[in-house]
Amino acid sequence: MKMNWIRTNHLPDEEPNESNREAYSYPQLLSGLSEDGQFLYDAIWIEADEQFALSLLHINQEFGFIENEYYVYPQTRADLLEQVADFEQNANTIFK
Repeated sequence: MKMNWIRTNHLPDEEPNESNREAYSYPQLLSGLSEDGQFLYDAIWIEADEQFALSLLHINQEFGFIENEYYVYPQTRADLLEQVADFEQNANTIFK
């Protein structure tokens, strides 16, 4: 079953570089919440490490706490978008 997502996107169109460094400092570059509120993700750029940090979370529906969390550290914008697309397609199976 395809899940619907509510997304915010402040990710610049190009890979991080000197001309868009300020845009990549945005505190929440990319985020999404499944329509049922069970899964969410959030991505930031870590300037010092020159990589992204993508948090993938599974929220307990009954009590509202984080049931499971998983972090990945994509090196490129393209890798980040691939990881996000995979999570949106397979969120139900990632935490099993």
